Amino acid sequence: MPALLSLGAVVAFVILALLDKNLDTDAITDIPGLGANHPDGARAVLQTIGSSMLGVAGVTFSITIAAVAFATSNYGPRILQQFMQDRGNQFTLGTFIATFLYCVLALRLVLDAGPGEDAEAYVPQITLLGGLTFGLASLCVLIYFLHHVPASIDIGNVIARIGGELTERLGEAQGGYGGPASEGESATPAEPLEPGAAHPLVAERSAYLQQVDRAQLVHLAAEHDLRIDLVVRPGDFVWPGALVARVVPGGLPPRLEAGIRGCLVWGSRRTPSQDPLFLADELVEIGARALSPGINDPFTCMSCVDWLVSAAERFAASPRNTCGAWCDDAGTIRVQVEALDFPELLERGLGSLRPYIAANLTATVHTLGILARLRVSLPRHAQRSAIDALARELLASAQERAVCGPDRAQLARVAELLEAPVDRRALVPA
Repeated sequence: MPALLSLGAVVAFVILALLDKNLDTDAITDIPGLGANHPDGARAVLQTIGSSMLGVAGVTFSITIAAVAFATSNYGPRILQQFMQDRGNQFTLGTFIATFLYCVLALRLVLDAGPGEDAEAYVPQITLLGGLTFGLASLCVLIYFLHHVPASIDIGNVIARIGGELTERLGEAQGGYGGPASEGESATPAEPLEPGAAHPLVAERSAYLQQVDRAQLVHLAAEHDLRIDLVVRPGDFVWPGALVARVVPGGLPPRLEAGIRGCLVWGSRRTPSQDPLFLADELVEIGARALSPGINDPFTCMSCVDWLVSAAERFAASPRNTCGAWCDDAGTIRVQVEALDFPELLERGLGSLRPYIAANLTATVHTLGILARLRVSLPRHAQRSAIDALARELLASAQERAVCGPDRAQLARVAELLEAPVDRRALVPA
């Protein structure tokens, strides 16, 4: 964004400079408060705006680095990219740099009167007015930034932003891709491939799978009548020689194999674009740090639990299939992937937090209470069974740590909620 805003400043300078050359600026100078400027005054205005913007950009960058250092040390290093991708910070820094660049370019147009009779002073009035506009806009952006930075590192906003993105990514990862066989619960996984009949694709380097170009991969498989089984999914780590996919029929030409490999994006770290479990891990890390002895903040952990449960409920209630079948336009399954299911999501989120939550009575009671509410709203037997198993494990761990009668009594009252009867007529077979 800073690069785009800087380019926009250059374009604005060119347009306004051409207007100055081709239009009569007397009408502008007749406006009260916009009288004709002399070269020295115009140069002083542009220099003041440009130099101040460069200084403010340095201060802005320092504040951003301080906020990032605070957030990563308190909430975990994995949320660093959340701040790197923050559009507010990018827009602020880009605005200041663009204003500085515009003023530097505009200074070149201001000319003093030369010694010759034909050399006249020249002040680009419209360009100067553009510089003042850039300066006022930068002041407004600075006020916004001073509010945005504290809000961006507020733990409630951080958790809500990650939780909302987790819910969104789960919705994107849950359904199939293209074709009627990937819509609805009628879609079923294809038969597994025979290892001997398939062409193996192995990793060429150690890296994380970050993204899969679904459209291009399905297009290649349909064009060459292939069936591809991906044995890794975004977020998985591979090493040289590790199996990545199986392709039928075997004997792929090198060019087609290179095309399939080109649909897989590898990198040195995980990203949330197609890896919703990465976001779940971020919430787990924040919750675990909050319950550490040095911080002991159960309410932050409870917020993480709330957002994890919200994402799990939305994931469980969606009618779309989770078989991981990607189909072509004719409905033929072309790509099969390992799909994320509800028990795995639950265990990766709340299951990972279980040992930390069990050590804190407040967090335990809150988690058991929200799990009791969640199990009533789930439509499938398998989903309820996963909730019951997690709740029993958490309750047993908390009861082992309860040292006084009131704590045990409170846990017993919450346990009664988990035994509440369920309308079996509303259940859907697993």
